[in-house]
Amino acid sequence: MNLPKVYQNNNIDLDNHDQIVYYSRNNQTNNTSYSVKDKIANIFNKKSYIYKINVEINDNNRTYSTTIIGKTDGYLITINNELIPIKNIKDIKKLD
Repeated sequence: MNLPKVYQNNNIDLDNHDQIVYYSRNNQTNNTSYSVKDKIANIFNKKSYIYKINVEINDNNRTYSTTIIGKTDGYLITINNELIPIKNIKDIKKLD
């Protein structure tokens, strides 16, 4: 096939067509700890979230179970209209 010189590739090396592929796997990917904000975002972004979510919250002072109905930039809102500061939360998990 005769192509114009603009489309011709002059840098063809027929001797080196091998590809080197590197694969790296971090064994700790399943044990990654997410930040509290990531955990809260995951809880609210689930398809099962409609209005309220039963959660267990560990904060600076205590561990308790409550139902959250919403969030703002800095607070979680419970069904009892309590505001829980997100900055004080150490861990949060959804209860089934």
